[in-house]
Amino acid sequence: MRSVAFAPDGRLLAAAMSASGAVHVWRIPQGTLIRTPDGPPGGVDGIAFSAAGALLAWGAADGAVYVWREAQADLAECDHGKARTS
Repeated sequence: MRSVAFAPDGRLLAAAMSASGAVHVWRIPQGTLIRTPDGPPGGVDGIAFSAAGALLAWGAADGAVYVWREAQADLAECDHGKARTS
């Protein structure tokens, strides 16, 4: 495990795995895994929730920043200032 973050309200736990670079998200206290994506190339350098806990961002080793929105369960990627939704 490379990095972990709790949402400010304690409902979610995110962990970036060192080997795969995948970012897993669990609902707490149920322990329900709600997100297991493929990791970015080169792995993840760090993860953090927004102050409201609705967004989770992580920085990839290649310089890209990924933002996951819990409500939409989608991923937006901002690669060196150019926003994309995937």
